[in-house]
Amino acid sequence: LEQRIADQQRYEQQLKQLEQTIQQMNQELMKIQHEKSLLQHENQKSTFENESLKSQLGKLNEKHELINSRFSDTFNELAKKTQDQQHWQDQFNILQIKNDEQNKLFVELKTHYATLLQQSETMKIEVKELREQNKLLAHEKWELGQEKAHLEGQLKYLQSTI
Repeated sequence: LEQRIADQQRYEQQLKQLEQTIQQMNQELMKIQHEKSLLQHENQKSTFENESLKSQLGKLNEKHELINSRFSDTFNELAKKTQDQQHWQDQFNILQIKNDEQNKLFVELKTHYATLLQQSETMKIEVKELREQNKLLAHEKWELGQEKAHLEGQLKYLQSTI
């Protein structure tokens, strides 16, 4: 009888320990499920922001291509109209260096933009800065086109006087 009572007590103690373990595991499971839910929410938020930034990058790339296309057209037109002019060639080289610097700056900004995809908090600010710089580049390219047109006019005038 004593042996049975001792066995019964051990059994009940083991049962209590198992119930406590189960309760602890259930609490840990609930905690993990809560953390999982939070992480899923963060993941959805990050995915949405990533898609938004991809869209913005696509628009910026389209603008970049348009600006490059316009610049290329202007450059070709100038090349067709200029033949023998050392002075004007020097002016053109200066403008070409400026353009190369602008293109280099744009490539650096584009590379920097790619790294910003991983930094969601600073991403929005950097995208805004890139837009402003694109506007400045477009304006500068437009100014370069105006200056090229002015130079072409002067070249035509010089050629007609020769």
